[in-house]
Amino acid sequence: MKNLKLTIVGLLLSLLAVNGTYSQSNNQNKNVKFIALQGNSTFPEGIIALPNNDILVGGFGDGSIQRIDKNNKVSYFSESGENGMVIAVGFHLDTKKNRLWVANFNFKTESGNPGSQFKVFDYVTGKLLKTIPEKFIEGAFFNEVTMDATLKRVAQPSEMASVIAFLAMPAASYITGQNIIVDGGMTAHAL
Repeated sequence: MKNLKLTIVGLLLSLLAVNGTYSQSNNQNKNVKFIALQGNSTFPEGIIALPNNDILVGGFGDGSIQRIDKNNKVSYFSESGENGMVIAVGFHLDTKKNRLWVANFNFKTESGNPGSQFKVFDYVTGKLLKTIPEKFIEGAFFNEVTMDATLKRVAQPSEMASVIAFLAMPAASYITGQNIIVDGGMTAHAL
Protein backbone atom coordinates (compact mmCIF):
# COMPACT_ATOMS: atom_id res chain seq x y z
CA MET A 1 0.00 0.00 0.00
CA LYS A 2 2.89 2.34 0.81
CA ASN A 3 4.35 1.78 -2.69
CA LEU A 4 0.97 2.53 -4.25
CA LYS A 5 0.72 5.82 -2.32
CA LEU A 6 4.26 6.78 -3.36
CA THR A 7 3.47 5.95 -6.99
CA ILE A 8 0.30 8.08 -6.94
CA VAL A 9 2.13 10.99 -5.28
CA GLY A 10 4.95 10.64 -7.84
CA LEU A 11 2.48 10.71 -10.74
CA LEU A 12 0.73 13.80 -9.35
CA LEU A 13 4.05 15.61 -8.88
CA SER A 14 5.05 14.67 -12.44
CA LEU A 15 1.79 16.04 -13.82
CA LEU A 16 2.23 19.27 -11.87
CA ALA A 17 5.82 19.62 -13.10
CA VAL A 18 4.77 19.04 -16.74
CA ASN A 19 1.88 21.49 -16.41
CA GLY A 20 4.14 24.10 -14.78
CA THR A 21 6.80 23.71 -17.47
CA TYR A 22 4.17 23.96 -20.22
CA SER A 23 2.63 27.07 -18.62
CA GLN A 24 6.03 28.72 -18.23
CA SER A 25 7.04 27.92 -21.79
CA ASN A 26 3.80 29.41 -23.12
CA ASN A 27 4.27 32.61 -21.11
CA GLN A 28 8.01 33.13 -21.54
CA ASN A 29 8.55 32.13 -25.17
CA LYS A 30 6.34 34.63 -26.95
CA ASN A 31 9.25 35.56 -29.22
CA VAL A 32 10.07 31.99 -30.25
CA LYS A 33 9.93 31.50 -34.00
CA PHE A 34 8.50 28.23 -35.25
CA ILE A 35 9.56 26.81 -38.60
CA ALA A 36 6.90 24.87 -40.48
CA LEU A 37 8.15 21.72 -42.17
CA GLN A 38 6.81 20.68 -45.56
CA GLY A 39 4.15 18.01 -45.94
CA ASN A 40 0.98 17.21 -44.04
CA SER A 41 2.12 14.44 -41.69
CA THR A 42 5.69 15.30 -40.74
CA PHE A 43 6.78 15.02 -37.13
CA PRO A 44 10.50 15.65 -36.44
CA GLU A 45 12.40 12.54 -35.36
CA GLY A 46 16.12 12.60 -36.21
CA ILE A 47 17.85 16.01 -36.25
CA ILE A 48 21.46 16.88 -37.14
CA ALA A 49 23.44 20.01 -38.06
CA LEU A 50 25.63 19.97 -41.17
CA PRO A 51 29.06 21.65 -41.32
CA ASN A 52 27.53 24.63 -43.18
CA ASN A 53 25.04 25.03 -40.27
CA ASP A 54 22.06 23.76 -42.25
CA ILE A 55 19.88 21.46 -40.17
CA LEU A 56 18.47 18.15 -41.42
CA VAL A 57 15.23 16.88 -39.90
CA GLY A 58 14.05 13.31 -40.43
CA GLY A 59 10.28 13.06 -40.75
CA PHE A 60 8.27 10.56 -38.74
CA GLY A 61 5.12 9.94 -40.71
CA ASP A 62 6.20 10.68 -44.26
CA GLY A 63 9.79 9.42 -44.55
CA SER A 64 11.20 12.71 -45.74
CA ILE A 65 14.44 14.37 -44.73
CA GLN A 66 14.10 18.14 -44.80
CA ARG A 67 16.81 20.79 -44.81
CA ILE A 68 16.49 24.07 -42.92
CA ASP A 69 19.07 26.61 -44.10
CA LYS A 70 20.51 29.61 -42.21
CA ASN A 71 17.61 31.78 -43.45
CA ASN A 72 15.08 29.26 -42.08
CA LYS A 73 14.09 28.24 -45.62
CA VAL A 74 12.83 24.65 -45.69
CA SER A 75 13.52 22.33 -48.63
CA TYR A 76 13.65 18.58 -49.19
CA PHE A 77 16.96 16.74 -48.83
CA SER A 78 15.04 13.51 -49.57
CA GLU A 79 11.33 13.82 -50.41
CA SER A 80 8.56 11.74 -48.92
CA GLY A 81 8.75 8.19 -50.29
CA GLU A 82 12.01 8.90 -52.12
CA ASN A 83 15.07 6.66 -51.61
CA GLY A 84 13.07 4.04 -49.70
CA MET A 85 12.96 6.18 -46.57
CA VAL A 86 10.20 5.38 -44.07
CA ILE A 87 11.25 6.99 -40.76
CA ALA A 88 14.64 8.67 -40.39
CA VAL A 89 15.19 8.08 -36.67
CA GLY A 90 18.90 8.76 -36.31
CA PHE A 91 21.76 10.45 -38.17
CA HIS A 92 25.55 10.41 -38.19
CA LEU A 93 27.87 12.63 -40.25
CA ASP A 94 31.19 11.45 -41.63
CA THR A 95 32.61 14.85 -42.58
CA LYS A 96 35.83 13.39 -44.01
CA LYS A 97 33.90 11.45 -46.67
CA ASN A 98 30.84 13.76 -46.94
CA ARG A 99 28.59 10.91 -45.84
CA LEU A 100 25.30 11.08 -43.98
CA TRP A 101 24.35 7.78 -42.34
CA VAL A 102 20.63 7.45 -41.59
CA ALA A 103 18.93 4.83 -39.42
CA ASN A 104 15.75 4.02 -41.38
CA PHE A 105 12.92 2.33 -39.44
CA ASN A 106 9.78 0.72 -40.83
CA PHE A 107 6.87 -0.35 -38.60
CA LYS A 108 5.62 -2.74 -41.27
CA THR A 109 8.10 -4.38 -43.66
CA GLU A 110 7.07 -6.64 -46.56
CA SER A 111 6.31 -9.47 -44.11
CA GLY A 112 4.30 -7.18 -41.84
CA ASN A 113 6.95 -7.01 -39.10
CA PRO A 114 8.95 -3.95 -38.01
CA GLY A 115 12.56 -3.62 -39.10
CA SER A 116 15.52 -1.33 -39.68
CA GLN A 117 18.27 -0.62 -42.19
CA PHE A 118 20.84 2.09 -42.88
CA LYS A 119 20.85 4.57 -45.75
CA VAL A 120 24.09 6.30 -46.76
CA PHE A 121 23.88 9.66 -48.57
CA ASP A 122 26.40 12.13 -49.90
CA TYR A 123 25.31 15.02 -47.67
CA VAL A 124 26.60 17.65 -50.13
CA THR A 125 24.64 16.42 -53.16
CA GLY A 126 21.83 14.55 -51.36
CA LYS A 127 22.44 11.48 -53.54
CA LEU A 128 21.66 8.08 -52.00
CA LEU A 129 24.87 6.03 -52.23
CA LYS A 130 23.82 2.71 -50.67
CA THR A 131 21.36 0.89 -48.47
CA ILE A 132 22.71 -1.53 -45.84
CA PRO A 133 21.27 -4.17 -46.03
CA GLU A 134 19.07 -3.97 -49.10
CA LYS A 135 16.08 -5.36 -47.17
CA PHE A 136 15.04 -4.40 -43.65
CA ILE A 137 16.41 -6.48 -40.76
CA GLU A 138 13.18 -7.63 -39.19
CA GLY A 139 12.81 -7.25 -35.45
CA ALA A 140 15.66 -4.74 -35.24
CA PHE A 141 15.22 -1.11 -34.23
CA PHE A 142 18.20 1.08 -35.00
CA ASN A 143 17.46 4.30 -33.16
CA GLU A 144 20.81 5.97 -33.65
CA VAL A 145 23.84 5.69 -35.88
CA THR A 146 27.22 5.75 -34.17
CA MET A 147 30.52 5.56 -35.96
CA ASP A 148 32.91 3.58 -33.83
CA ALA A 149 36.14 5.42 -33.13
CA THR A 150 37.77 2.10 -32.20
CA LEU A 151 36.98 0.06 -35.31
CA LYS A 152 36.55 3.00 -37.73
CA ARG A 153 33.42 1.46 -39.25
CA VAL A 154 29.71 0.93 -38.72
CA ALA A 155 28.71 -2.47 -37.39
CA GLN A 156 27.69 -5.03 -39.99
CA PRO A 157 24.06 -6.22 -39.86
CA SER A 158 25.24 -9.76 -39.06
CA GLU A 159 27.08 -8.42 -36.00
CA MET A 160 23.85 -6.89 -34.70
CA ALA A 161 21.71 -9.83 -35.79
CA SER A 162 23.79 -12.35 -33.83
CA VAL A 163 23.04 -10.49 -30.59
CA ILE A 164 19.35 -10.33 -31.47
CA ALA A 165 19.37 -14.06 -32.32
CA PHE A 166 20.99 -14.87 -28.97
CA LEU A 167 18.41 -12.83 -27.08
CA ALA A 168 15.62 -14.71 -28.88
CA MET A 169 17.02 -18.10 -27.75
CA PRO A 170 15.65 -19.95 -24.71
CA ALA A 171 19.15 -19.71 -23.20
CA ALA A 172 18.61 -15.94 -22.82
CA SER A 173 15.16 -16.22 -21.23
CA TYR A 174 16.36 -14.87 -17.86
CA ILE A 175 17.74 -11.65 -19.40
CA THR A 176 15.18 -8.88 -18.90
CA GLY A 177 15.31 -5.09 -18.81
CA GLN A 178 18.92 -4.83 -19.97
CA ASN A 179 20.66 -2.57 -22.45
CA ILE A 180 23.09 -4.71 -24.39
CA ILE A 181 25.48 -2.38 -26.15
CA VAL A 182 26.98 -3.61 -29.40
CA ASP A 183 29.34 -0.79 -30.29
CA GLY A 184 32.72 -2.34 -30.99
CA GLY A 185 34.21 -0.96 -27.77
CA MET A 186 33.24 2.68 -28.20
CA THR A 187 31.54 2.89 -24.80
CA ALA A 188 34.53 1.35 -23.06
CA HIS A 189 36.86 3.88 -24.68
CA ALA A 190 34.59 6.77 -23.71
CA LEU A 191 34.97 6.04 -19.98
